[in-house]
Amino acid sequence: MFGSKPALSLGGTSWTVTGISGNGGVTALIAGSKATLKFGTDGTLSGSSGCNSYTGRYEVAGNKVKFPGTFASTRMMCATPGVMAQEQAFLKALSASSTGHIDGRKLELRDAAGTLQITAMAN
Repeated sequence: MFGSKPALSLGGTSWTVTGISGNGGVTALIAGSKATLKFGTDGTLSGSSGCNSYTGRYEVAGNKVKFPGTFASTRMMCATPGVMAQEQAFLKALSASSTGHIDGRKLELRDAAGTLQITAMAN
């Protein structure tokens, strides 16, 4: 599906997550929460997972992307119902992602089977 797409260029970009895989499809974030992706030019990834901050690493080769290792995250308790579960779903979807595609201001991350994991809009 992504084999003929141009190389993925993520370094130095920032995104606001608009959808996360879970419960049989990609769903919008809980009202009042915001997840972000900030891809550094040095292979670092950081952002907000909804209430907590996270950091990790990423690697890109062509349109393939991987997130080796685990993500470090702050451990604040979030008062908004469902946000803690949403954060776990976000980090799980991010870890499962293996290909990406940028179309204008929209980023899609998919797993190895081609299932959409995360959608985001450029900041």
